[in-house]
Amino acid sequence: MTSFTVTIAGRYSFQIFFDSVSGSGAYEVNARRQRSGAGTDYPLVPRTSFTAEAGDTSFGFPSIEVDCRVGDLISFYGKGQAGDGSRSGVVDVFMNDTVRSTTPANALDVSTTGEAGLDFNNVKAAAAPTTLTNITVPTVTTSGLSADAIDDIWDEVLTLATHNVGYSAGQRLRFMILDGATAQAGAANSITLAAAASATDDIYVQNIVSIVSGVGAGQTRLIVEYDGGTKIAIVDREWEVIPNNTSIYELLPFSGILLTQHGVALAGTANTIQLSANASITNDIYIGSMIVLSTGLGAGQARLITAYNGGTQIATVAPDWVIVPDATTVYKIIPVGRAIIDSISAAVLAQIVDGTWDELLAGHAIVGSAGASLSAAGSAADPLLNPVPGAYASGTAGFALGRVGSGQITTVSPVAQDGDVEIYQGDDYDNADGRAIDWTNLLGTWPDLTGATITVAIKGVGSFTGSVVTPTGAGQKVRLELTRAQTLTIPADQHSFEVRATQSVALGSDVITLVEGTWTCIKRY
Repeated sequence: MTSFTVTIAGRYSFQIFFDSVSGSGAYEVNARRQRSGAGTDYPLVPRTSFTAEAGDTSFGFPSIEVDCRVGDLISFYGKGQAGDGSRSGVVDVFMNDTVRSTTPANALDVSTTGEAGLDFNNVKAAAAPTTLTNITVPTVTTSGLSADAIDDIWDEVLTLATHNVGYSAGQRLRFMILDGATAQAGAANSITLAAAASATDDIYVQNIVSIVSGVGAGQTRLIVEYDGGTKIAIVDREWEVIPNNTSIYELLPFSGILLTQHGVALAGTANTIQLSANASITNDIYIGSMIVLSTGLGAGQARLITAYNGGTQIATVAPDWVIVPDATTVYKIIPVGRAIIDSISAAVLAQIVDGTWDELLAGHAIVGSAGASLSAAGSAADPLLNPVPGAYASGTAGFALGRVGSGQITTVSPVAQDGDVEIYQGDDYDNADGRAIDWTNLLGTWPDLTGATITVAIKGVGSFTGSVVTPTGAGQKVRLELTRAQTLTIPADQHSFEVRATQSVALGSDVITLVEGTWTCIKRY
């Protein structure tokens, strides 16, 4: 019969009229839709029909409603009786304006069940908006929303002007991010926020700045200082990748609950640091806390605070700094609440030692304690004032002292302070008797003697084999033990001698002279 090309998307009503028909029979019209005017020609149901009475030569069919897109080709086909004449017809087209989008670019979303969503932004008269009354909008579920509608919801910009209903989802989402924009610049431990950022100094302190896009994306830092005039935020540690004017940041609310105080130092000395101007003015308030230098000069050091002057805001630390902090140093104070012995200065340690030894013993009476034992010992009589000989059992110190009587005993080591040796010909020099011939290096400057062989060579006499007692460290010691038979072979005279060490194979088998001097052998009477 005829065709119709859609120029405006919407729902159309088509009414078909036949004329010059013979009547007396069934007539039928069906519509077909070709999407965008090409491809498959889809038949549309239901078909519309009409039964003509005898004498009816023209009539109209019930309307056919079709949802159309721009460019669709709608065709109509009629079925009549064999005796019909020219089989001409007329198609009237009507558009349902109540569901038509008044914005040409907006298409109506039609569901599979034939329901269409209204374009509420454009329900209006030609000259002015129309107020809708007595209209109930049913609840819309997620399953009933189009993909475009869902995207629009998530792409909605959250602003103070339009999303400030108390405890609403929009307000709560907006409060999760304090601010966000493109940075102006960055440095090793700072970022310059957008020009529209707050002009109030330190308003962002203890909040988190997170780089979400652009150069440096993925990094998060704690803000420790903020200059509202320059928009520069100092962060708690240096960036791995320095942000720049392509970096998009977000400011997130945070409270540094694990930090007592933080900021940028004003100055430092060998064992002090001057904190920022907003540090406490109360004396000694930070004593016992740990101060950590996170960026700037001296970064990476941690020290115990041993004193604090609230007037000058200077904290004394222990031990001394390896690298003295300055006005570029960012610090954090952590309330550790305990003292670390390795961090006590020499002066403080001396005070602790002196206080311990100067403690009065009165009041220390716990049985078995050092204080009680020392107190009991202090009240006892001096045992050296007891008369000897007395009734002392054999083997006691009193019995031994009683046997000495009024004579004198002089104990002489075989080795003099300078390393020279003096022995008696025919004497035994056994360690069991306390008479071994020992050479000791108090400073520990000898090489490692682990596994070494010790030889004592006496000029014109021969060599004797010694042993290593202490191979390393302060107080290195080697020893020689001689029997009576060996000392009888040494002529009564003065001889030169050397003590040599032959290191182990593992240490290179080096031969090292440890001692040289004079060996004096005295003939017995």
